[in-house]
Amino acid sequence: MLQSLQPAGDSVSRPSLLRSRSLYVNLVTAFVVVLAASMWSVVYFNYRNNARVVLRLADDLMTRVSETVLERTRAYLQPAAVLVELSGNLAQRGAIPVEPTDEFERYALEALRAYPQVSQFYFGDEQGNYLMPTRQPDGTIATKIIDRRAGRHSILWKYRDASLRVVRTESASDDPYDPRTRPWYIAAKQAGGLFWTDVYVFYTGQQPGITCTFPFTAGNGKARGVFGADIPLGDISRFLQTLTIGKSGIALVADKHGEVVAYPDLSRTVTRDGEAWRAARLEELGAPSVAAAFTEHRRTGAAKGFVEVGGERYIYSIRDLSGVFHRDWQIAVIVPENELVGALKDANRVALWIGLAVLATAIAIATLLARSISRPIRLLAEQADRVREFHLLGPLNLRSSIKEIQLMSRSFAAMETGLLAFRKYVPAELVRQLIHTGEEARLGGQRRALTLFFSDIEGFTALSEQMKPEELMVHLSEYLDEVVKVILAQHGTIDKYIGDSVMAFWGAPLPDARQAQHACEAALRCQERIAELNDQWRRAGKSPMPTRIGIHSGETIVGNMGSSERLNYTAMGDSVNLASRLEGANKYFGTGVLVSQATRDLAADDFLFRPIAFVAVQGKSEAIAVYELAGRKSDPPDTATEAFCREFAEGVDAYRRRAWSDALAIFERLRALRPGDAPTQRYFERSAAYATQPPSADWSPVEQLVAK
Repeated sequence: MLQSLQPAGDSVSRPSLLRSRSLYVNLVTAFVVVLAASMWSVVYFNYRNNARVVLRLADDLMTRVSETVLERTRAYLQPAAVLVELSGNLAQRGAIPVEPTDEFERYALEALRAYPQVSQFYFGDEQGNYLMPTRQPDGTIATKIIDRRAGRHSILWKYRDASLRVVRTESASDDPYDPRTRPWYIAAKQAGGLFWTDVYVFYTGQQPGITCTFPFTAGNGKARGVFGADIPLGDISRFLQTLTIGKSGIALVADKHGEVVAYPDLSRTVTRDGEAWRAARLEELGAPSVAAAFTEHRRTGAAKGFVEVGGERYIYSIRDLSGVFHRDWQIAVIVPENELVGALKDANRVALWIGLAVLATAIAIATLLARSISRPIRLLAEQADRVREFHLLGPLNLRSSIKEIQLMSRSFAAMETGLLAFRKYVPAELVRQLIHTGEEARLGGQRRALTLFFSDIEGFTALSEQMKPEELMVHLSEYLDEVVKVILAQHGTIDKYIGDSVMAFWGAPLPDARQAQHACEAALRCQERIAELNDQWRRAGKSPMPTRIGIHSGETIVGNMGSSERLNYTAMGDSVNLASRLEGANKYFGTGVLVSQATRDLAADDFLFRPIAFVAVQGKSEAIAVYELAGRKSDPPDTATEAFCREFAEGVDAYRRRAWSDALAIFERLRALRPGDAPTQRYFERSAAYATQPPSADWSPVEQLVAK
């Protein structure tokens, strides 16, 4: 019926036109349209993003350059520190004669020859004796000797050729030099150990340098003298000159006061100030991009960024030169951005025209081939990064027609399967921390200030007798899993499981400036989480697992213990024992979390505590103060808990002062506020008893804990 309403000619012409185009034409047309749109999108995307890729590559380059300069500087300066410190230790032990004698001069000369970066090696003592061999520009050595032994005062210069043969000597009588009055000598004595000076300009050669000194002492601990070494910094500048960073990029070293330490153009590192030479400042280098980069770094604190000078953008990277000595040096790498991305813009335009000329089929084949190669390799690289960080998610389900990728995938799968089994026995977080610290797995320990944490399930023995072993294992595993998650979330290190107990610590292998706060937060979160679980377990007909926790902060031996075949990264010592005793003392006092005085002092700004008792634990001669962790000083503050803890402390103070009536009144009020609080009830009962019948004059508030 519809056809009858159309004009006679149209009813035939339109269907005929559609049927006249072949399937081949339709497919090719659709393919060309889709391919053209895809190609245009890819070219545009590459054009927009290649610059970011190049900048990332530039960032990697600048990082490698910084690391190269860092290692070169360390390798250049560290031997001088070793030399003076070793000489000081040898002198202290009497292994070398520290007097201006021929024997000691030979030692100093050999030291100078063994360390080519040292221009002068010298020592001075408390009698004013002084010996200083100095490397001369022509390769010879001049030695200054001041002898003040036994009332003498002779000054002698010895000049030696490159073979250390004496070619002439000179005596002097009017040289007032006294090492005891020199800044390097005084500073080394005050430091009591290795000391580095600031950068200054050496009199000989007018180039910047630095001095490293180390004192040696007598048996009574008093300083006997100081060794020193002068290290010119010109070689570092010459090394910076050899680096290639783009076409005109530069690397330099400066201190945080803005003075130049090393620069590719050595002549710019010093400047004349009147009659004297001094180290040049950054703004005196004649390189505006350098001054702008440091200004931006100090303004924002960013280690990497961009600055614009004279209409040109520069990329900078500034990092601290740490681990060499106690001086604030920084390494900077500065490169014009256009040197890195300028050629990319031209290349992108050429690539656009080439891309338009390439056959669609070739592009499709290349795209498929690149994807078949790069995607599996990228996935394997990402998996390798996860394995390196000990994040094991199981083998990849990777398919590839390339034989080498298949072999790599199978090898990764086998390795990760083995590591997954290994992780069941070794805490994954501990392995990650040891990887980050670079600590080698070898026998031995070191003294560290740690915060120790012990947890234990109250009444676990009775609980274990009521449950089947299989059910107990599942129930306990669920409990331990929650406790461990909380500890790891607070940056703790799991040491071991001791039945139902967990031992953990903070401060190793990675340092932790807030270790006590992290341990206290972990304890509170453990108690909060276990309280939630106990409610769930009761509703499910399972036994609750109330938990007691003990925390102590103190010096501890930590490291790899065991045998050469099997190691255990653990902590041991009195601090560990005390933390364990505090956990057990919760049962005696009816508390949940007990901490030592040391932990309380470290965390008092962030948490609420109340004093529980002075206790004398078995194996300790002195009593220690024990506190219960009562809560956080949150925002808004928990005023009720804070007031309760404050009044409780007043009651304990009255109790210890034998003011029984005052103590009784306080604890009677507190008991009404918290009827079930065991420490309050305990002090109330004792205060009531002592108010009626006071103890003897030799009474002490110290509690004796003879068992865990």
